[in-house]
Amino acid sequence: MYNLLLRTAPLALVLALSLPSFGQGNNMFQSTGAGDQYLAPSPPLFPFAPRSVNIGTLPIGLAATLRVRGDQLPVNDAFVGTSLATFRTDVGNGNNQNWSMVRGTLEIGRLWHTNPSTAFVVQARQPDGNLWLRNSESDGVVVHFNGTAGTLLNGYTLNRQAFVAIGEDGAQAGLGPNAPWSRVHLVHPTQGASPATFGYRPQFRNGITLTGNSDLAYVGQLYDQGAAGTGAEQDDNSAFGFVWGDNALPAGDAHAWDHATFRFVGALGVGGSAGTVNGLELLRLRPYRANANDPVQGFVGIGDYVNSATQPSERLDVLNGKVRIRSLPTDPPSSSNEVVTVNMTTGVLEHRPFSNLPNNCEWEMGSLVQHVWTAEGAADPACPDAAENVGIGTPTPTAKLHVVDDTPDANNAIVGVRCIVQGASLSSNGLDVQVTSGTGAVSTTRIGGNFFSEDAENQNYGVKSVAQLTVAQGGGSQGNRGVYGQADLRGGITLYNTGVEGQASFSAGSLATNNLGVRGFASGLNDPGLLNNVGVMGQASFARQNYGGWFFAESTGPGENYGVLARANNASSNNYGIYSYAPVGPNNWAGYFNGDVWIQGNGFVNNGIPIMSDENLKTNVAALANGLSRVLQLQPKTYTFRTTDFPMMNLSTGDQIGLIAQEVQQVVPEAVTSAMFPAQFDSLGNQVSAAFPVMGVDYIKLIPLLIGAIHEQQAQIIAMQQDLADCCASTGSTDGRAPQPGTDHRSIPVAGEGDARLTITPNPFQDQAVIGFELPRSARVALLVCDGLGKELFTLFEGSLSAGPQRRDWDTGYLAPGLYHVTLLVDGEPMIRKAVKL
Repeated sequence: MYNLLLRTAPLALVLALSLPSFGQGNNMFQSTGAGDQYLAPSPPLFPFAPRSVNIGTLPIGLAATLRVRGDQLPVNDAFVGTSLATFRTDVGNGNNQNWSMVRGTLEIGRLWHTNPSTAFVVQARQPDGNLWLRNSESDGVVVHFNGTAGTLLNGYTLNRQAFVAIGEDGAQAGLGPNAPWSRVHLVHPTQGASPATFGYRPQFRNGITLTGNSDLAYVGQLYDQGAAGTGAEQDDNSAFGFVWGDNALPAGDAHAWDHATFRFVGALGVGGSAGTVNGLELLRLRPYRANANDPVQGFVGIGDYVNSATQPSERLDVLNGKVRIRSLPTDPPSSSNEVVTVNMTTGVLEHRPFSNLPNNCEWEMGSLVQHVWTAEGAADPACPDAAENVGIGTPTPTAKLHVVDDTPDANNAIVGVRCIVQGASLSSNGLDVQVTSGTGAVSTTRIGGNFFSEDAENQNYGVKSVAQLTVAQGGGSQGNRGVYGQADLRGGITLYNTGVEGQASFSAGSLATNNLGVRGFASGLNDPGLLNNVGVMGQASFARQNYGGWFFAESTGPGENYGVLARANNASSNNYGIYSYAPVGPNNWAGYFNGDVWIQGNGFVNNGIPIMSDENLKTNVAALANGLSRVLQLQPKTYTFRTTDFPMMNLSTGDQIGLIAQEVQQVVPEAVTSAMFPAQFDSLGNQVSAAFPVMGVDYIKLIPLLIGAIHEQQAQIIAMQQDLADCCASTGSTDGRAPQPGTDHRSIPVAGEGDARLTITPNPFQDQAVIGFELPRSARVALLVCDGLGKELFTLFEGSLSAGPQRRDWDTGYLAPGLYHVTLLVDGEPMIRKAVKL
């Protein structure tokens, strides 16, 4: 080995001295002899092929065939100046240049430009490949190769030239080998269970196709390729297409999609519907079919259907707003006897027949005085006569003058007959109607004016009259009456003689808030010149029975009846719903109510409220028993009313004291009454709160119970006094608390009010109590419970105990409320404590 190193050392030294560095020898470059040079091995010294060429520091890892360390060669770009030119190739003017990428013998792609027409080209060279531009691993832009698809698309051969697709790689693969389908194809990441190949048509070329979620849309030109769509494109035969499709359009109105919509959006939360997530819809194009096998038809809707949660249901459907036509045709009038009208219930345009008006021979004019008349004189087959009628707006008049008007005027009002009477006169009548007996005529009923109004959307007035005074009159006006009614009885017999009668009826199946026979309304400013506002004033005098107002309300069905409903509010001083007056005296009553009275609020009475309690009105009279036990079960409470939750009840504010009706009902049901608080309505008759049940306590009925309890308690006190007196007499004591003779009262004293050696906690009690006592020595002990009269009831404990504090828990839930005595016997020596059960 040593000899070998000596023999090879001179060769290694020669190599080290002759080469600047390993891998930089010029003998790696070979020449073809035609001016081309290439890197190749140069045996025998370098018997291996070149692997990479690096310009810059020898890299560590991440090697490449050609690697340039631009960060180590800071050469400024000649065109930009501020960028480093890492790599550059140059050709002379008028020359072409291209870079090529080859795999095997197949050229994959090329970067090139030609002079002068092409500036810069990125080209995929595979005959069946695509050009991908990606910004991640799975999505990007695909420029499809030219040529026809290998398979048919929806039955058509797809000729894809210069087609571009944008979308995820996987989503495009889901469309099969046919994508893209038009010049630009936008591919949604989720194509759905049914990729929209069903919607493709060969006319979808020069435009944008959108597919995703099993649906398709296309915007662009539609070319004429014949009825089958497979012919050659016809020059100058194209249309702009706005196309969308679905393979299975549902039937009926429940489906809210598969339509085209035009929407406007603004900033979120601003501008009403435009500020919502869905925006303001202006127009909807809706394909529709009623049943699954019906042909599809198209509806156009104008309006915000998306926020109205509805759909257009006619060929042209205007959701709301008005339709205006700025200009109408000026052609000669049509000879058709049909007119177009609007169905005011459905809004649908309909046609109606229209009969021509009769000729003008009905009217005659006087020669001296220019009066005009018709329908008079002898019988005439050509023109109306005295036996015929005159119709205005109707060809079939049923009265001497029959007026029908259905044309609104400039104020959008329809007036059948308008009378305007002007000028100074002693008497002016807008309408003078006289119905008299005539000559030999007999009538069962005669009506001066019969007025009928029907089916107004807002208000119906059978008669509306206004009397208006606008200027000062000399001497003052004696009366300004909107309606004046007078009934004169000058002979004969009648059941009713009525100046004004109002009647409102209601038929089943209708709907109304208020049914008012007569409504009086008087209003005026709060002005010193106006003394009183009286909605309705009634006055009756000098009969055996006089009623200023007689009101009667009756209904046998569900609902409510109000004989009088009165409301007064908003006065700054006093408001009286009803104000009545009668002089004080026997059998004079400002108000007489035959029935129950509900007072919602406080009542103020000056001289007391007598309650009917006459012995002559009563039977089955008996003494009240168990008053004390029932009173002890009543639980007085403090509380406040829920005025915010029940504003309609006018409940009192602040702290209250009283009883709970539901609790009282368990003890004294006679004092509890259930009722329904009536529904409340506003001044227009609209219900503002529904009826609901309530319970009330008749506190007056509790007074006899309290009196009975006092009687029972007084009897207990007397018995206790007698019991204590008997006890004191037997022991020679007068205070009623002494022990039996012979007891060592110095060691175990009796329980006084302040003595803590026999305690009951709490006292009074309800369900539980604790008895405590102190034993100075071991002793035999008994705890006894007696009633209020001293009768022993039961023994709580009996046995021997050690000295010290003692405690016994006492379950009192089974005891009736009342007074009890607890007796502690210590070796026969008593100590007594009073106990009260609530």
